[in-house]
Amino acid sequence: MKHFSAGTVDGKGKGTRAFKMVEVRVFNIENKGSYLTRHRARPGHIIAEDVVDKLLDQIADQIEKRFPGHDYQMVEVGEARFNFVWRGRREAPEIQEPAGK
Repeated sequence: MKHFSAGTVDGKGKGTRAFKMVEVRVFNIENKGSYLTRHRARPGHIIAEDVVDKLLDQIADQIEKRFPGHDYQMVEVGEARFNFVWRGRREAPEIQEPAGK
């Protein structure tokens, strides 16, 4: 389990959402199984919404590196709960002949 100290609960940044925990589930290729990670804030701290966005970007980058050629979609399934669902293999784009040949 990973702990974040994204900020203290002191009223700064009003209007932004903050969380005590973020859950992310990544499904394997062909959605055969999955793994879940929970990221908890340290006691007296919160995980700010911008930190959640950075975390999701990092996970998306890791998926792209680990599974090149596969498409994943991020789905928010609840407050601070996200799934990265496998959507299929990427198809290579068709190569078009230049016009006039």
